[in-house]
Amino acid sequence: MALVATVFETTESLEEAAAVEWLGTLSPPDVVAPTSSARTSVEFYVPVNDRSGDGLGALQGLANVTRSKQARFYPTQIPQDQFIDFEYRSTRAEFAIHRSSLESVASAVVRLGHSSSLVAVSLLADEVPVGERIRWVADGAGAVQSAQRLRVAGDGSFARLEASFGRERRRAFHRAKDDVDTAKGKARKDAAARFEEITGLAYKSSLKAAPPAPARISRLVEYRQVQARSDLGTYKTTPLDDQFFILSKADGPALDLLATLKLTHALRGLVLSHAGKDAPGWVTGHATDGSPSRDLHLTYLPLPYVGNQYSDGHVMGLAICLPRKVDVSEAARYLGPVIADQSTGTPRRLELRLGRLGTWKLELETRPEPPATLTASTWVGRPASHEWASVTPVVLERFPKTNRNKDHRGWMEEVEGLVRQSCVHAGLPEPLVVETGRNAWCQGVPRAVTRPSAKGGRDGHATDKSQGLLGSGYPLFSDKVQVHVNLLFDRPVRGPVVLGGGRFRGYGMCRPRYMRGGIREMKETASHETN
Repeated sequence: MALVATVFETTESLEEAAAVEWLGTLSPPDVVAPTSSARTSVEFYVPVNDRSGDGLGALQGLANVTRSKQARFYPTQIPQDQFIDFEYRSTRAEFAIHRSSLESVASAVVRLGHSSSLVAVSLLADEVPVGERIRWVADGAGAVQSAQRLRVAGDGSFARLEASFGRERRRAFHRAKDDVDTAKGKARKDAAARFEEITGLAYKSSLKAAPPAPARISRLVEYRQVQARSDLGTYKTTPLDDQFFILSKADGPALDLLATLKLTHALRGLVLSHAGKDAPGWVTGHATDGSPSRDLHLTYLPLPYVGNQYSDGHVMGLAICLPRKVDVSEAARYLGPVIADQSTGTPRRLELRLGRLGTWKLELETRPEPPATLTASTWVGRPASHEWASVTPVVLERFPKTNRNKDHRGWMEEVEGLVRQSCVHAGLPEPLVVETGRNAWCQGVPRAVTRPSAKGGRDGHATDKSQGLLGSGYPLFSDKVQVHVNLLFDRPVRGPVVLGGGRFRGYGMCRPRYMRGGIREMKETASHETN
Protein backbone atom coordinates (compact mmCIF):
# COMPACT_ATOMS: atom_id res chain seq x y z
CA MET A 1 0.00 0.00 0.00
CA ALA A 2 2.92 2.35 0.71
CA LEU A 3 4.42 1.61 -2.69
CA VAL A 4 1.09 2.17 -4.44
CA ALA A 5 0.56 5.48 -2.61
CA THR A 6 4.05 6.58 -3.67
CA VAL A 7 3.25 5.77 -7.30
CA PHE A 8 0.03 7.82 -7.18
CA GLU A 9 1.57 10.77 -5.39
CA THR A 10 5.02 11.13 -6.94
CA THR A 11 5.25 9.59 -10.40
CA GLU A 12 3.70 9.60 -13.84
CA SER A 13 5.80 6.64 -14.95
CA LEU A 14 3.81 3.80 -16.46
CA GLU A 15 6.79 1.48 -15.91
CA GLU A 16 6.85 2.18 -12.18
CA ALA A 17 3.10 1.68 -11.87
CA ALA A 18 3.38 -1.61 -13.79
CA ALA A 19 6.25 -2.78 -11.52
CA VAL A 20 4.26 -2.17 -8.33
CA GLU A 21 1.16 -3.79 -9.84
CA TRP A 22 3.29 -6.85 -10.75
CA LEU A 23 4.65 -7.06 -7.19
CA GLY A 24 1.09 -7.25 -5.88
CA THR A 25 0.39 -10.32 -8.00
CA LEU A 26 3.21 -12.39 -6.43
CA SER A 27 2.65 -14.89 -3.64
CA PRO A 28 2.54 -13.33 -0.16
CA PRO A 29 6.09 -12.57 0.99
CA ASP A 30 7.90 -14.08 3.93
CA VAL A 31 8.38 -11.54 6.71
CA VAL A 32 11.76 -11.69 8.44
CA ALA A 33 11.73 -9.53 11.56
CA PRO A 34 13.95 -8.98 14.60
CA THR A 35 13.05 -10.21 18.03
CA SER A 36 11.51 -7.58 20.28
CA SER A 37 10.81 -6.71 23.88
CA ALA A 38 7.63 -5.19 25.28
CA ARG A 39 7.76 -1.70 26.71
CA THR A 40 6.10 -1.34 30.09
CA SER A 41 2.48 -0.40 29.47
CA VAL A 42 1.40 2.76 31.29
CA GLU A 43 -2.20 3.87 31.79
CA PHE A 44 -2.90 7.35 30.37
CA TYR A 45 -5.99 9.50 30.84
CA VAL A 46 -7.19 11.86 28.13
CA PRO A 47 -10.21 14.19 28.12
CA VAL A 48 -13.17 13.00 26.10
CA ASN A 49 -14.76 15.19 23.41
CA ASP A 50 -17.20 17.89 24.49
CA ARG A 51 -20.74 16.57 24.75
CA SER A 52 -23.41 18.24 22.70
CA GLY A 53 -27.20 18.20 22.80
CA ASP A 54 -27.58 17.65 26.52
CA GLY A 55 -26.51 21.06 27.85
CA LEU A 56 -23.21 19.80 29.30
CA GLY A 57 -20.92 20.96 26.48
CA ALA A 58 -20.65 24.56 27.72
CA LEU A 59 -20.38 23.51 31.35
CA GLN A 60 -17.32 21.35 30.63
CA GLY A 61 -15.35 24.44 29.70
CA LEU A 62 -15.91 26.13 33.06
CA ALA A 63 -13.40 26.10 35.90
CA ASN A 64 -13.88 23.58 38.71
CA VAL A 65 -16.20 21.44 36.58
CA THR A 66 -14.93 17.87 36.41
CA ARG A 67 -14.64 16.44 32.92
CA SER A 68 -15.18 12.77 32.36
CA LYS A 69 -12.09 10.88 31.29
CA GLN A 70 -11.15 7.48 29.96
CA ALA A 71 -8.06 5.35 30.33
CA ARG A 72 -5.93 4.72 27.25
CA PHE A 73 -3.18 2.17 26.74
CA TYR A 74 -0.40 2.35 24.14
CA PRO A 75 1.24 -1.08 24.04
CA THR A 76 4.60 -0.94 22.30
CA GLN A 77 7.12 -3.51 21.10
CA ILE A 78 10.76 -2.42 20.81
CA PRO A 79 12.62 -4.32 18.04
CA GLN A 80 16.20 -5.40 18.61
CA ASP A 81 17.31 -3.88 15.31
CA GLN A 82 15.89 -1.50 12.74
CA PHE A 83 15.44 -3.79 9.72
CA ILE A 84 12.37 -5.75 8.61
CA ASP A 85 12.60 -7.72 5.37
CA PHE A 86 9.72 -8.70 3.07
CA GLU A 87 11.00 -11.52 0.89
CA TYR A 88 9.16 -12.05 -2.41
CA ARG A 89 9.88 -14.89 -4.81
CA SER A 90 9.84 -14.54 -8.59
CA THR A 91 11.77 -15.64 -11.64
CA ARG A 92 14.99 -13.77 -12.37
CA ALA A 93 13.66 -12.75 -15.80
CA GLU A 94 10.55 -11.10 -14.35
CA PHE A 95 12.52 -9.41 -11.63
CA ALA A 96 15.07 -8.05 -14.13
CA ILE A 97 12.26 -6.32 -16.06
CA HIS A 98 10.96 -4.45 -13.03
CA ARG A 99 14.07 -4.04 -10.88
CA SER A 100 15.02 -0.44 -11.70
CA SER A 101 11.41 0.75 -11.44
CA LEU A 102 10.93 -0.93 -8.06
CA GLU A 103 14.17 0.58 -6.78
CA SER A 104 12.99 4.04 -7.84
CA VAL A 105 9.59 3.71 -6.14
CA ALA A 106 11.01 2.13 -2.97
CA SER A 107 13.53 4.95 -2.53
CA ALA A 108 10.66 7.48 -2.52
CA VAL A 109 8.63 5.78 0.24
CA VAL A 110 8.74 7.86 3.42
CA ARG A 111 6.12 6.31 5.69
CA LEU A 112 4.11 3.18 6.43
CA GLY A 113 0.51 3.83 7.38
CA HIS A 114 0.52 6.73 9.83
CA SER A 115 2.39 9.90 8.94
CA SER A 116 4.60 9.47 12.03
CA SER A 117 5.78 6.00 10.96
CA LEU A 118 8.81 7.25 9.05
CA VAL A 119 10.82 4.64 7.17
CA ALA A 120 13.49 4.18 4.54
CA VAL A 121 12.84 1.40 2.01
CA SER A 122 15.41 -0.25 -0.22
CA LEU A 123 15.39 -3.13 -2.66
CA LEU A 124 17.84 -5.99 -2.09
CA ALA A 125 18.13 -8.46 -4.91
CA ASP A 126 20.13 -11.01 -2.91
CA GLU A 127 19.34 -12.58 0.41
CA VAL A 128 20.74 -10.83 3.45
CA PRO A 129 22.56 -13.01 5.98
CA VAL A 130 21.00 -12.45 9.39
CA GLY A 131 21.38 -13.74 12.91
CA GLU A 132 18.66 -14.03 15.52
CA ARG A 133 15.52 -13.12 13.60
CA ILE A 134 12.04 -14.58 13.22
CA ARG A 135 10.69 -15.74 9.88
CA TRP A 136 6.92 -15.67 9.27
CA VAL A 137 5.51 -17.54 6.27
CA ALA A 138 2.04 -17.58 4.72
CA ASP A 139 0.50 -21.03 5.13
CA GLY A 140 4.01 -22.46 5.14
CA ALA A 141 4.95 -26.09 5.57
CA GLY A 142 6.91 -26.78 8.71
CA ALA A 143 5.39 -23.77 10.44
CA VAL A 144 5.15 -23.83 14.20
CA GLN A 145 3.47 -21.74 16.91
CA SER A 146 2.35 -18.09 16.92
CA ALA A 147 -0.21 -17.89 14.11
CA GLN A 148 -1.21 -14.37 13.01
CA ARG A 149 -3.68 -13.22 10.37
CA LEU A 150 -2.17 -10.53 8.13
CA ARG A 151 -3.60 -8.59 5.21
CA VAL A 152 -1.84 -9.27 1.92
CA ALA A 153 -2.09 -7.92 -1.61
CA GLY A 154 -3.22 -10.02 -4.53
CA ASP A 155 -4.10 -9.81 -8.19
CA GLY A 156 -6.40 -6.81 -8.63
CA SER A 157 -5.26 -5.00 -5.45
CA PHE A 158 -3.54 -2.27 -7.45
CA ALA A 159 -6.72 -1.47 -9.41
CA ARG A 160 -8.83 -1.39 -6.25
CA LEU A 161 -6.40 0.94 -4.50
CA GLU A 162 -6.28 3.16 -7.57
CA ALA A 163 -10.08 3.37 -7.49
CA SER A 164 -10.01 4.27 -3.79
CA PHE A 165 -7.46 7.00 -4.43
CA GLY A 166 -9.57 8.32 -7.30
CA ARG A 167 -6.59 9.64 -9.24
CA GLU A 168 -8.42 10.15 -12.53
CA ARG A 169 -11.43 11.69 -10.77
CA ARG A 170 -9.16 14.09 -8.87
CA ARG A 171 -7.24 14.96 -12.01
CA ALA A 172 -10.48 15.67 -13.89
CA PHE A 173 -11.64 17.91 -11.02
CA HIS A 174 -8.44 19.96 -11.01
CA ARG A 175 -8.33 20.29 -14.82
CA ALA A 176 -11.96 21.44 -14.94
CA LYS A 177 -11.46 23.88 -12.05
CA ASP A 178 -8.29 25.31 -13.61
CA ASP A 179 -10.22 25.90 -16.86
CA VAL A 180 -12.83 27.94 -14.96
CA ASP A 181 -10.26 29.83 -12.88
CA THR A 182 -8.26 30.94 -15.93
CA ALA A 183 -11.18 31.72 -18.29
CA LYS A 184 -13.07 35.01 -18.66
CA GLY A 185 -16.45 36.16 -19.96
CA LYS A 186 -18.53 33.64 -21.94
CA ALA A 187 -15.66 31.13 -21.90
CA ARG A 188 -15.79 31.16 -18.11
CA LYS A 189 -19.54 30.37 -18.14
CA ASP A 190 -18.95 27.49 -20.57
CA ALA A 191 -16.08 26.18 -18.41
CA ALA A 192 -18.29 26.37 -15.29
CA ALA A 193 -20.97 24.34 -17.07
CA ARG A 194 -18.43 21.71 -18.06
CA PHE A 195 -17.15 21.66 -14.46
CA GLU A 196 -20.67 20.91 -13.17
CA GLU A 197 -21.15 18.25 -15.83
CA ILE A 198 -17.89 16.53 -14.90
CA THR A 199 -18.06 16.79 -11.11
CA GLY A 200 -21.79 17.06 -10.44
CA LEU A 201 -21.10 20.20 -8.36
CA ALA A 202 -21.90 23.84 -9.02
CA TYR A 203 -18.64 25.73 -9.43
CA LYS A 204 -17.28 27.71 -6.47
CA SER A 205 -13.76 29.05 -6.17
CA SER A 206 -13.47 27.53 -2.68
CA LEU A 207 -14.26 23.99 -3.83
CA LYS A 208 -11.66 21.30 -3.22
CA ALA A 209 -11.39 17.82 -4.64
CA ALA A 210 -12.98 15.10 -2.56
CA PRO A 211 -10.37 13.31 -0.44
CA PRO A 212 -9.42 9.72 -1.35
CA ALA A 213 -11.66 7.02 0.04
CA PRO A 214 -10.06 4.93 2.83
CA ALA A 215 -7.73 2.40 1.22
CA ARG A 216 -8.36 -1.20 2.17
CA ILE A 217 -6.91 -4.60 1.44
CA SER A 218 -9.33 -7.18 2.71
CA ARG A 219 -7.54 -10.43 1.80
CA LEU A 220 -6.43 -12.11 5.03
CA VAL A 221 -3.81 -14.86 5.14
CA GLU A 222 -2.64 -16.81 8.17
CA TYR A 223 1.08 -16.35 8.82
CA ARG A 224 2.99 -18.71 11.05
CA GLN A 225 6.36 -18.45 12.70
CA VAL A 226 8.85 -21.04 11.49
CA GLN A 227 11.82 -22.55 13.23
CA ALA A 228 15.28 -21.32 12.37
CA ARG A 229 16.39 -22.52 8.95
CA SER A 230 19.78 -22.62 7.31
CA ASP A 231 19.11 -19.40 5.43
CA LEU A 232 18.63 -17.57 8.75
CA GLY A 233 22.28 -18.19 9.47
CA THR A 234 23.94 -19.74 12.51
CA TYR A 235 25.87 -17.60 14.92
CA LYS A 236 28.97 -18.17 16.99
CA THR A 237 28.91 -17.42 20.70
CA THR A 238 31.90 -16.45 22.83
CA PRO A 239 32.94 -18.14 26.10
CA LEU A 240 31.63 -15.11 28.02
CA ASP A 241 28.00 -15.14 29.14
CA ASP A 242 25.71 -12.76 27.23
CA GLN A 243 23.77 -11.97 30.43
CA PHE A 244 25.89 -9.93 32.80
CA PHE A 245 25.61 -7.69 35.84
CA ILE A 246 25.13 -4.05 34.83
CA LEU A 247 25.96 -1.33 37.35
CA SER A 248 24.76 2.14 36.47
CA LYS A 249 26.44 5.30 37.71
CA ALA A 250 24.40 6.90 40.51
CA ASP A 251 26.78 9.72 41.45
CA GLY A 252 30.27 10.97 40.76
CA PRO A 253 32.29 12.97 38.23
CA ALA A 254 31.76 12.60 34.49
CA LEU A 255 34.46 10.31 33.11
CA ASP A 256 35.20 9.22 29.57
CA LEU A 257 36.67 6.01 28.21
CA LEU A 258 40.23 7.10 28.98
CA ALA A 259 39.41 6.30 32.63
CA THR A 260 38.58 2.66 31.79
CA LEU A 261 41.52 1.09 33.64
CA LYS A 262 40.92 3.21 36.74
CA LEU A 263 37.25 2.22 36.85
CA THR A 264 37.67 -1.49 36.18
CA HIS A 265 40.62 -1.76 38.58
CA ALA A 266 38.57 -0.17 41.37
CA LEU A 267 35.57 -2.42 40.69
CA ARG A 268 37.75 -5.53 40.62
CA GLY A 269 39.30 -4.54 43.95
CA LEU A 270 35.83 -4.12 45.47
CA VAL A 271 34.74 -7.57 44.25
CA LEU A 272 37.90 -9.24 45.58
CA SER A 273 37.51 -7.53 48.97
CA HIS A 274 34.16 -9.32 49.40
CA ALA A 275 35.18 -12.62 47.83
CA GLY A 276 37.40 -13.98 50.60
CA LYS A 277 40.53 -16.11 50.48
CA ASP A 278 38.72 -19.23 49.25
CA ALA A 279 37.41 -17.53 46.09
CA PRO A 280 37.87 -19.67 42.95
CA GLY A 281 40.06 -18.75 40.00
CA TRP A 282 37.14 -17.47 37.91
CA VAL A 283 36.74 -14.70 40.53
CA THR A 284 40.37 -13.88 41.37
CA GLY A 285 42.02 -14.58 38.03
CA HIS A 286 44.72 -16.61 39.81
CA ALA A 287 45.41 -20.29 40.31
CA THR A 288 45.73 -21.81 43.80
CA ASP A 289 49.52 -21.27 43.75
CA GLY A 290 49.03 -17.55 43.05
CA SER A 291 50.06 -17.72 39.39
CA PRO A 292 47.84 -16.15 36.71
CA SER A 293 44.92 -18.43 35.89
CA ARG A 294 44.77 -19.89 32.40
CA ASP A 295 41.03 -20.27 32.65
CA LEU A 296 38.50 -17.60 31.77
CA HIS A 297 37.59 -15.38 34.70
CA LEU A 298 35.52 -12.30 35.54
CA THR A 299 35.70 -9.56 32.94
CA TYR A 300 35.06 -5.93 33.87
CA LEU A 301 33.75 -3.69 31.12
CA PRO A 302 32.98 0.03 30.75
CA LEU A 303 29.58 0.95 29.31
CA PRO A 304 30.09 4.18 27.32
CA TYR A 305 27.74 6.31 25.26
CA VAL A 306 29.13 5.63 21.77
CA GLY A 307 27.97 4.64 18.31
CA ASN A 308 25.94 7.61 17.01
CA GLN A 309 26.54 11.15 15.83
CA TYR A 310 25.86 12.65 19.29
CA SER A 311 28.09 10.25 21.23
CA ASP A 312 30.78 11.74 23.44
CA GLY A 313 32.19 8.55 24.97
CA HIS A 314 31.23 9.28 28.60
CA VAL A 315 30.94 6.16 30.72
CA MET A 316 27.42 5.57 32.05
CA GLY A 317 28.15 2.44 34.04
CA LEU A 318 30.19 -0.74 34.36
CA ALA A 319 29.48 -4.40 33.71
CA ILE A 320 30.70 -7.60 35.33
CA CYS A 321 30.72 -10.41 32.79
CA LEU A 322 30.96 -14.06 33.82
CA PRO A 323 32.34 -17.07 31.94
CA ARG A 324 29.50 -19.17 30.49
CA LYS A 325 30.64 -22.22 32.42
CA VAL A 326 30.03 -20.58 35.81
CA ASP A 327 26.87 -21.83 37.50
CA VAL A 328 24.28 -19.21 38.47
CA SER A 329 24.21 -20.29 42.12
CA GLU A 330 28.01 -20.09 42.34
CA ALA A 331 27.95 -16.62 40.78
CA ALA A 332 25.34 -15.50 43.32
CA ARG A 333 27.51 -16.81 46.17
CA TYR A 334 30.47 -14.59 45.32
CA LEU A 335 28.87 -11.61 43.60
CA GLY A 336 25.60 -11.41 45.53
CA PRO A 337 27.17 -9.87 48.68
CA VAL A 338 28.88 -7.26 46.49
CA ILE A 339 25.85 -5.92 44.66
CA ALA A 340 22.97 -6.55 47.07
CA ASP A 341 22.19 -6.38 50.78
CA GLN A 342 21.91 -10.01 51.84
CA SER A 343 19.42 -9.31 54.62
CA THR A 344 16.91 -7.34 52.54
CA GLY A 345 17.80 -8.39 49.00
CA THR A 346 17.81 -4.75 47.85
CA PRO A 347 20.60 -3.45 45.55
CA ARG A 348 23.59 -2.09 47.41
CA ARG A 349 25.14 1.26 46.46
CA LEU A 350 28.78 0.60 45.63
CA GLU A 351 31.51 3.18 46.12
CA LEU A 352 34.60 3.24 43.90
CA ARG A 353 37.52 5.37 45.05
CA LEU A 354 39.39 6.58 41.98
CA GLY A 355 42.20 8.65 43.48
CA ARG A 356 42.57 12.02 41.79
CA LEU A 357 39.50 11.28 39.63
CA GLY A 358 37.22 11.34 42.67
CA THR A 359 34.61 8.84 43.83
CA TRP A 360 31.96 6.98 41.88
CA LYS A 361 28.78 5.44 43.26
CA LEU A 362 27.15 2.56 41.40
CA GLU A 363 23.91 0.63 41.70
CA LEU A 364 22.61 -2.52 40.05
CA GLU A 365 20.57 -1.46 36.98
CA THR A 366 16.96 -2.48 37.65
CA ARG A 367 14.93 0.04 35.64
CA PRO A 368 12.34 -1.56 33.31
CA GLU A 369 13.49 0.66 30.42
CA PRO A 370 17.14 1.62 30.93
CA PRO A 371 19.13 3.58 28.34
CA ALA A 372 20.37 1.43 25.46
CA THR A 373 23.96 1.79 26.71
CA LEU A 374 22.97 0.06 29.95
CA THR A 375 21.37 -2.99 28.28
CA ALA A 376 23.19 -6.22 27.50
CA SER A 377 21.71 -6.49 23.99
CA THR A 378 23.62 -3.37 22.87
CA TRP A 379 26.94 -5.06 23.58
CA VAL A 380 26.28 -8.73 22.87
CA GLY A 381 24.63 -8.18 19.49
CA ARG A 382 20.98 -9.09 19.11
CA PRO A 383 20.78 -10.08 16.34
CA ALA A 384 24.26 -11.51 16.07
CA SER A 385 26.49 -9.46 13.79
CA HIS A 386 29.17 -10.20 11.20
CA GLU A 387 31.01 -6.96 12.00
CA TRP A 388 32.48 -5.73 15.30
CA ALA A 389 34.44 -2.54 16.03
CA SER A 390 36.57 -1.82 19.10
CA VAL A 391 35.37 0.66 21.70
CA THR A 392 38.48 0.30 23.83
CA PRO A 393 41.80 -0.55 22.12
CA VAL A 394 42.96 -4.12 21.62
CA VAL A 395 46.23 -4.78 23.45
CA LEU A 396 48.49 -7.06 21.37
CA GLU A 397 49.55 -10.12 23.33
CA ARG A 398 53.15 -9.81 22.17
CA PHE A 399 55.33 -7.19 20.49
CA PRO A 400 55.50 -7.28 16.68
CA LYS A 401 58.92 -8.46 15.51
CA THR A 402 58.87 -6.34 12.33
CA ASN A 403 60.52 -2.92 12.51
CA ARG A 404 57.71 -0.43 11.99
CA ASN A 405 59.91 2.36 10.65
CA LYS A 406 61.74 0.21 8.11
CA ASP A 407 58.82 -1.93 6.94
CA HIS A 408 55.51 -0.28 7.77
CA ARG A 409 53.43 -2.57 5.55
CA GLY A 410 55.05 -5.66 7.04
CA TRP A 411 54.43 -4.28 10.54
CA MET A 412 50.75 -3.73 9.75
CA GLU A 413 50.40 -7.27 8.36
CA GLU A 414 52.01 -8.71 11.50
CA VAL A 415 49.70 -6.66 13.73
CA GLU A 416 46.68 -7.94 11.79
CA GLY A 417 47.96 -11.48 12.29
CA LEU A 418 48.31 -10.90 16.04
CA VAL A 419 44.73 -9.59 16.18
CA ARG A 420 43.56 -12.74 14.40
CA GLN A 421 45.37 -14.84 17.02
CA SER A 422 43.71 -12.80 19.79
CA CYS A 423 40.30 -13.54 18.27
CA VAL A 424 40.97 -17.27 18.27
CA HIS A 425 42.42 -17.07 21.79
CA ALA A 426 39.20 -15.34 22.94
CA GLY A 427 37.06 -18.18 21.53
CA LEU A 428 36.05 -16.40 18.32
CA PRO A 429 36.36 -17.63 14.74
CA GLU A 430 39.26 -16.18 12.78
CA PRO A 431 38.02 -12.96 11.13
CA LEU A 432 37.49 -12.75 7.40
CA VAL A 433 38.85 -9.19 7.35
CA VAL A 434 40.87 -7.31 9.97
CA GLU A 435 41.35 -3.54 9.86
CA THR A 436 43.58 -1.78 12.38
CA GLY A 437 44.43 1.83 13.12
CA ARG A 438 44.81 4.55 15.73
CA ASN A 439 41.31 5.93 15.18
CA ALA A 440 38.17 3.99 16.05
CA TRP A 441 35.44 2.89 13.65
CA CYS A 442 32.85 3.64 16.34
CA GLN A 443 31.78 7.25 16.89
CA GLY A 444 32.55 8.89 20.21
CA VAL A 445 35.59 6.68 20.93
CA PRO A 446 39.04 8.21 21.68
CA ARG A 447 42.00 7.20 19.57
CA ALA A 448 44.33 4.38 20.61
CA VAL A 449 48.04 4.56 21.37
CA THR A 450 49.62 2.41 18.68
CA ARG A 451 53.01 1.89 20.27
CA PRO A 452 54.51 2.34 23.74
CA SER A 453 57.11 4.97 24.61
CA ALA A 454 59.53 4.86 27.48
CA LYS A 455 60.17 8.03 29.41
CA GLY A 456 62.14 10.33 27.21
CA GLY A 457 60.61 8.70 24.27
CA ARG A 458 61.13 6.94 21.02
CA ASP A 459 58.41 9.15 19.61
CA GLY A 460 60.11 12.32 20.79
CA HIS A 461 57.34 13.20 23.26
CA ALA A 462 57.39 13.55 27.02
CA THR A 463 55.52 10.57 28.43
CA ASP A 464 54.07 9.17 31.63
CA LYS A 465 53.69 5.39 31.81
CA SER A 466 50.39 5.68 33.62
CA GLN A 467 48.96 7.83 30.85
CA GLY A 468 50.77 6.61 27.72
CA LEU A 469 51.51 9.28 25.14
CA LEU A 470 50.19 12.46 26.70
CA GLY A 471 47.17 13.77 24.86
CA SER A 472 47.22 11.02 22.23
CA GLY A 473 44.72 8.49 23.51
CA TYR A 474 44.17 5.65 25.93
CA PRO A 475 46.65 4.95 28.73
CA LEU A 476 48.92 2.03 27.95
CA PHE A 477 48.24 -1.41 29.36
CA SER A 478 51.44 -3.27 30.35
CA ASP A 479 53.40 -1.13 27.87
CA LYS A 480 52.11 -3.27 25.00
CA VAL A 481 51.10 -2.09 21.54
CA GLN A 482 47.40 -1.28 21.37
CA VAL A 483 45.25 -0.58 18.31
CA HIS A 484 41.65 -0.03 17.34
CA VAL A 485 40.20 -2.77 15.15
CA ASN A 486 37.27 -3.42 12.87
CA LEU A 487 36.55 -7.12 12.41
CA LEU A 488 34.45 -8.87 9.79
CA PHE A 489 33.55 -12.53 10.33
CA ASP A 490 32.22 -15.08 7.83
CA ARG A 491 29.31 -15.89 10.15
CA PRO A 492 27.25 -13.91 12.65
CA VAL A 493 28.89 -13.61 16.07
CA ARG A 494 27.14 -13.00 19.37
CA GLY A 495 29.20 -11.31 22.04
CA PRO A 496 30.34 -9.99 24.28
CA VAL A 497 33.41 -9.68 22.05
CA VAL A 498 36.44 -8.79 24.20
CA LEU A 499 39.95 -9.66 23.08
CA GLY A 500 43.62 -8.94 23.57
CA GLY A 501 45.93 -8.67 26.55
CA GLY A 502 43.74 -6.28 28.53
CA ARG A 503 40.41 -7.99 27.97
CA PHE A 504 39.72 -8.77 31.63
CA ARG A 505 40.14 -5.08 32.56
CA GLY A 506 37.93 -3.59 29.85
CA TYR A 507 40.38 -3.19 26.96
CA GLY A 508 39.63 -4.88 23.63
CA MET A 509 35.87 -4.45 24.10
CA CYS A 510 33.94 -4.33 20.81
CA ARG A 511 30.48 -3.22 19.74
CA PRO A 512 28.44 -4.84 16.93
CA ARG A 513 27.93 -3.01 13.66
CA TYR A 514 25.25 -3.94 11.13
CA MET A 515 25.85 -3.88 7.39
CA ARG A 516 23.39 -4.79 4.66
CA GLY A 517 24.43 -7.10 1.86
CA GLY A 518 26.12 -10.43 1.34
CA ILE A 519 29.40 -11.65 2.81
CA ARG A 520 31.20 -11.16 -0.48
CA GLU A 521 29.99 -7.57 -0.72
CA MET A 522 31.09 -6.88 2.86
CA LYS A 523 34.50 -8.40 2.23
CA GLU A 524 35.00 -6.35 -0.93
CA THR A 525 33.91 -3.18 0.86
CA ALA A 526 36.25 -3.76 3.77
CA SER A 527 39.16 -4.64 1.47
CA HIS A 528 38.56 -1.50 -0.60
CA GLU A 529 38.55 0.70 2.54
CA THR A 530 41.75 -0.96 3.74
CA ASN A 531 43.47 -0.30 0.41
